[in-house]
Amino acid sequence: MNYVFLSVIALVTYALVAPLLKIATKEIPPEVAVVVTNSILVLMALSWAKFQGKDFVPYLGLAKPMGLLILAGVLLGVGIIAYYLAISAGPISVVVPIYGLFIVLSAIIGVFFLGETLTLTRVLGLICAALSIYLVTR
Repeated sequence: MNYVFLSVIALVTYALVAPLLKIATKEIPPEVAVVVTNSILVLMALSWAKFQGKDFVPYLGLAKPMGLLILAGVLLGVGIIAYYLAISAGPISVVVPIYGLFIVLSAIIGVFFLGETLTLTRVLGLICAALSIYLVTR
């Protein structure tokens, strides 16, 4: 499937998460919301992997990539919990753009640590992205 099409699906579906969380966490604690939504995520991910015929066992012995996945999982957990707490406490019009700065930070990490190309256009795009988030949150 085309990565641009998949990106648009991710954009639209993920854009709906914050408003739904904001409404739900008025009556349900964010700790409960994290468990419910992420349990559904895990079940969907397991179902997808099973449907694709993926076997986990051959990958468990790959120490370095598995270590990276474990670290990524811990960071993802911390980030999601912080995001849910922020959504429940603050306005989504401020929380989501600040959270969205991960795009800028990830791009910078990609350039400096993964050797991705940095062009003038990308630099200007990153500056514009950061500036737009600053302006939106004021």
